[in-house]
Order: sequence, then structure tokens, then C-alpha cells
Amino acid sequence: MLRRSPAGQASNGPSPEMPSSGDHDERGRERQARWLRRVMRQEGCWARLAASTGLLAAAGAILGSGSQGPLQRWSSAAWVVFAGVSLAWFQEIQLECDRGSFFQTRRANSLLSALLQWRLHLALVLALAGDGTRGLVPLLLWLLPALVAHGLGHARPGHATAAASPFLRAQSSRSMARGELLDLARAAAGEVLGMAPASVPVDVSLAGGLGLDSAGALIFRDSLERHLGPGVRLPAALVFEHPTLLQLA
Repeated sequence: MLRRSPAGQASNGPSPEMPSSGDHDERGRERQARWLRRVMRQEGCWARLAASTGLLAAAGAILGSGSQGPLQRWSSAAWVVFAGVSLAWFQEIQLECDRGSFFQTRRANSLLSALLQWRLHLALVLALAGDGTRGLVPLLLWLLPALVAHGLGHARPGHATAAASPFLRAQSSRSMARGELLDLARAAAGEVLGMAPASVPVDVSLAGGLGLDSAGALIFRDSLERHLGPGVRLPAALVFEHPTLLQLA
């Protein structure tokens, strides 16, 4: 009688140490999701950086025009608006640099963050100071809401404002809102589908590709509402209006 050697038995089945194709697919989808989130954030940051630079240049042109008479009041108001919007957008870009999600290297993120945090603010203060007291007061009005929001964001964990829902915290910065909402949507979909949130694909239709029926869509909607926090109401046809998690976010 012929006996099969242990080596022959081991060669018939897949090695337990070798990853299966499903593991490769899951890791590939996870890498793709991370890449998509990074690309979306970078595109938004570059667009805001270009728009902020353009607004700041327009504000400088208005300030340097030296309009007299009735035009002086309107030019001062336009300068304050342009400079304020630029300051707010530059602040968002600085937050992305602090998170390390703007450039690929940490050093580039640190340099741009330091530039936006100190040099730009100093330039705005000096430019507005050149317009007299009228220029400093609007600047303080622009900075006051940011300072208040910054203080509330660093409140104690037990403070009422610190207990805001993840949805409200995400809205504090448009640059991070989509990525955080996508993570919350994956967590809700993972609960309904019985999958780990990291393994839920973001570019596959929930109803068509993942087999989520009408009842499952309602469960997903309710679960997502709980993740977003109290006071958030989503439509019943959410899954069918936005088939993929990427479109939903």
C-alpha cells in the first residue's frame, strides 16, 4: 500500500501562513479607501490655498489703490472681507498641515504650518494697522469667533460643549468633515453587514454590490443617525439616493 508522505499532504492544501486572496482584497480596498481620503483632502486644501492666496492678493490691491471719497469706505469693507476669508481658509490649511495630511513629508507640513501660523497673521495685523484703528477692529471681530471655538474645542471632557456629537465636531473643519463622515458611515455599514469597518468598501453600491435590501437600508440609516449624534435626521431613501459610502460622504 502506498502512503502519502507528510510533505505530500501539506502540499495539497494552502499553507496556513500564506494570506488568502480575500485578505489581499481586503487590504487592497483599505489602502484604496485611505488613498481616496488623502486625495480628496489634498485637492480641497490646494483649492483653498489657491483661493486664499487670490483673495489676499485682491485685498492687498484694494488696500494699495488708495481710494478716496465714497469709494474708501467700500474698499475698506471689501479689504476686511477678503482678508478675513483668507485668514479663515489659511487656518484650515494649517490644521491639515498639523495633522500631516497636506504634504507627503512631515517637514514640509511643519514648515507650511509655521508660516501660516506666524508670518501670515503678522502680515495681516501690520497691513490692517496701516489703515488705522478701523482696520484693527474688524480683524478682532474676525478672530474672536475663532478664538472662542478654539477655547470650546479644548474644554474639559466633561464639559457640555466637549460632549458634542462626532458630526458637530466634524463640521468645525470642512477639510476633515468628509473623511470623518466616511469613517462613521463605514462603522454604521459594518454593524449592519456584520463586517469590520475597515473592510467595508467605499466605492461599491450598498444595495447592488453588498446586497443591502430595503429593511437593511433603514437599519443602516438608523445606525448612521446614532453615530452622527442626537438631532440628526436622515431620509429613508438615503442608500438609494447615494449608493456608495463615498457618494454619501
